[in-house]
Amino acid sequence: MPTVAEATAALNRAAVVAGAENVINVQSDYRRDEIATGLSVQTRIEIQAWGTAVKRAEELKAKREPEQPEHPE
Repeated sequence: MPTVAEATAALNRAAVVAGAENVINVQSDYRRDEIATGLSVQTRIEIQAWGTAVKRAEELKAKREPEQPEHPE
């Protein structure tokens, strides 16, 4: 059975791959479905996790604005 910890870990991995450092405001929810197949009933549980991927502003600024070489006077 999937767990909230597994869903949160997958969320964190996706954020790191996208270039983030961390995920804030993480929330989760689950949905449970029962599927009748002949004489038996199977239960399916789906867990979702979401949040906001963040990265420090200094690092973003450094990527946008390359350092200017110093001019000798």
